[in-house]
Amino acid sequence: VADYYGAFAAPVSISVSVTQPVLTATKIANLEKSMNESAISGNPAESAVIMAGLASYLKGASVTAVDTATRVSLRRSMASTLQSYLSSRKLGTEELQVRLPAEMVRSAAQMDSSEGANELDAEVRESIISSVETLNDDALNTFSDEISTNLVSAVGGVVSSLQNSEDNSGASGQRTALTKRVETSLVKLAKGCLRDMETGEEARAIISSGLEVLTQRLSTASLGGKNYSTSQNTSVQFPNESALLGILNSASTSAASPTEDDGSLGVSVVSIGGAGGLYTEKTDNQERINASDIGGTVVVELQTQEGDTVNVTGLTSNDAFQISLAAPAAASLSPVDDLSIVPTCVFWDETSKSWSDSGLETSTMTASGDGNSVTCKSSHLTMFSVHMRLRVGVNTFGEDDVNEDVFSLGNTVFVASMCIIGAACL
Repeated sequence: VADYYGAFAAPVSISVSVTQPVLTATKIANLEKSMNESAISGNPAESAVIMAGLASYLKGASVTAVDTATRVSLRRSMASTLQSYLSSRKLGTEELQVRLPAEMVRSAAQMDSSEGANELDAEVRESIISSVETLNDDALNTFSDEISTNLVSAVGGVVSSLQNSEDNSGASGQRTALTKRVETSLVKLAKGCLRDMETGEEARAIISSGLEVLTQRLSTASLGGKNYSTSQNTSVQFPNESALLGILNSASTSAASPTEDDGSLGVSVVSIGGAGGLYTEKTDNQERINASDIGGTVVVELQTQEGDTVNVTGLTSNDAFQISLAAPAAASLSPVDDLSIVPTCVFWDETSKSWSDSGLETSTMTASGDGNSVTCKSSHLTMFSVHMRLRVGVNTFGEDDVNEDVFSLGNTVFVASMCIIGAACL
């Protein structure tokens, strides 16, 4: 505490007792009405404040104070208000066109995952992702730290809901379609962050709600051998410069050259935390993959100055990208038998709509302060994860492995076995 002249006085201890308020149904209804009316009557700032307050209240209030039905109804009302504003907003300034709706979409998706996963039902999740897509495509979106953090937080709420929700409405294919839009929204947001980034500028990380979007623009020389680490216990090791140049020379892009203009490449590493990752449906039925059998998930992309994705495929083991991901909760560092369920590196195959290990090598599994991690070698760039899968060991015998005494007439077990077999054949 500073006195009038700026000198520091003795420390003062202040205790404040705060009681969580309980809003009556009438008060909640009145706030909800004001939130909706403000959004469409030209006062979006007031609507954004009310929405943030209601979201904070839902996050802090116990389920006994606000029942599930009321929570779901309020989330739907928030999503509807947001959609109404996006369709009727007055264009012209980033404040009205992007920043305020970005605050709103974050509020609509804000929740306590331990209690609120079911608040974001299929209808609300669809509305939130639609809003993020609209804002990602907005010409006035500068992808400032504030806007980007709000959008990442909103997508994080949808991811958490998909991972933890008991709401299984809709077919597996519909959930997978929404999950693809989640992935695309995060990748497009990363492209927005890269858009005005200078070559050699310090890496930028947007972290919120269990997600991290890391971006940087570097020259090919600086990118060779570069290692990126995220807060989600994920790292990506790039090949050396000569191998990287070979990759780029053979890469197919819509641009004339992957490194035209200033000779730089944009890097985006989108790390998805939480138990369950993305694309949790099996392709042969509508069952969900056990969350404890899924490790970290990351999407890695290279982009040209124009924002075109560099298609990286067909790398050799020596030139491969090395990607370290959090191991599934069910994984163990103990030795495995010939028939075991082990962590396996996989990628999402857009053609088959399923996880595949083609072109991937599960290298090592190590323990660290942040938990176990699995290192993968990849011949291509895409979305990666680690799943627990069945491994069957195959025994091979060489000449030195055979002991001729085992098959001699002096071995009573061998003789008895042959007698039994002979009798059975007769």
